[in-house]
Amino acid sequence: MRATLISILSLFCFAYVADRLINDSFAKERASTSVNQAFFDLNVGVKREIKQAFRFIDKTWREDYIPFALDSLYLMRDKSTADKLLQLLESKTQQDYGSDTFAWWQWLWEQQEQKHPEYGDFKSRLYGLIDPIFRGYFGEQRAATIRLDEVVWGGVRQDGIPPLRYPKMIAAHKAKYLEDDNVVFGIAIGDDVRAYPKRILAWHEMFVDEVGGKAVAGVY
Repeated sequence: MRATLISILSLFCFAYVADRLINDSFAKERASTSVNQAFFDLNVGVKREIKQAFRFIDKTWREDYIPFALDSLYLMRDKSTADKLLQLLESKTQQDYGSDTFAWWQWLWEQQEQKHPEYGDFKSRLYGLIDPIFRGYFGEQRAATIRLDEVVWGGVRQDGIPPLRYPKMIAAHKAKYLEDDNVVFGIAIGDDVRAYPKRILAWHEMFVDEVGGKAVAGVY
């Protein structure tokens, strides 16, 4: 009986030490993580990874972490993690917009852009969870002429609403399906003049075409 108890105690001590070593090793590994990985872990990580991610973000916080946080809050499914991230965001920014993500974005867009060098890659990974095609929209290797934090998912995957691509044009007098008071959107480049009826664009929301030898994209 005594030998059995000693064996059990020895096994318990070994398991405890092993667990501490594993946790210490994991903590050291996660402590050296990047902000990209930390915020990604908040969205897809297990409980231990999320805990370590919060520690890293809190300890290394910078103002250019805000877009990471807002993108995460907008897409995050786990309410408890989202609530904790919101509390951290409010504490760091001294702002209080609650769970109104769009109010947070409006506030952010009024500030001068402070783009973190890892933000594009993070957004690529995060939006890639929605649609793998979205990964190619972002990334540090892709040139951008607008603020990436202004790009927000509208709720559908790529071509979820099929765009109007290079529509066949007909003469105005042949458009018998149009009434005199129907709205059309016109564009002219050089001698090339086109009209896109609102009643058609309402179904597609955007079109891509070539007008006057130039590539054109229109959004309704």
